Amino acid sequence: MQDGMDELNDIPGIGPSRRAALTAAGIVSRVALAEMSVDQLVSLTGMPRKQAEAALQSVHNSAAATAATLPPAPTDETFPTAISPNLPESELLETAEAVAPDEPVLPDEDADPVLGARAHADRASLRVQTALADASRIWDSPRLHRAMARVELIMEDVIAAPAGILRPGTSRRLAARLDTLADWLETTLAAARPLTDKRRDVIRERLRADREYVEESLKAAANRAKKATAGKKARGKNGKRS
Repeated sequence: MQDGMDELNDIPGIGPSRRAALTAAGIVSRVALAEMSVDQLVSLTGMPRKQAEAALQSVHNSAAATAATLPPAPTDETFPTAISPNLPESELLETAEAVAPDEPVLPDEDADPVLGARAHADRASLRVQTALADASRIWDSPRLHRAMARVELIMEDVIAAPAGILRPGTSRRLAARLDTLADWLETTLAAARPLTDKRRDVIRERLRADREYVEESLKAAANRAKKATAGKKARGKNGKRS
């Protein structure tokens, strides 16, 4: 465990607690970290998006610099063969799996449009929750805290929505709206401006508008699913009668 944390040292924005979170999730090398997206890093560590972008850029730059100093790749004649090419295909596959490096493999969410869109909406919801958690520690305003708490609850509703409720189009629209909200919250927090009455009202209004948008989207999705279920039942009854 300590070896993984050591390898993740000296990465901007990733301190001991974030290294521990990455290691606990199986991200124990810079190679594995470089394969993560910004959204995945934000979701896993709770770090602000801009810090996550800077951390991944640092890892990518380091990897590029290391690659530039490596010797040329070995040719077929010089590469030490750990697997005999003369093995039958079944044995070759088993041997290849046995010597494959034990690195975490991130799921390919884009392979299924429905899964990918839903995963994007879930990640965007987690981004908003992370930004709100940061904001609640900085903005000392009970009225704002109540508004943020209501948004956090609706984010939980997005994540908890049953499979099949959210169509890909709805998921993509929700993800776009929530990513925009998360970006706005992170930028507002980074500006570190005084929380005047006017700014507080602007923030509350923005939170209210986005919360209502998400609520209406979830209600519409639930109604569509309910009608679709009722239609299937009706068709089933008609089929039995005929």
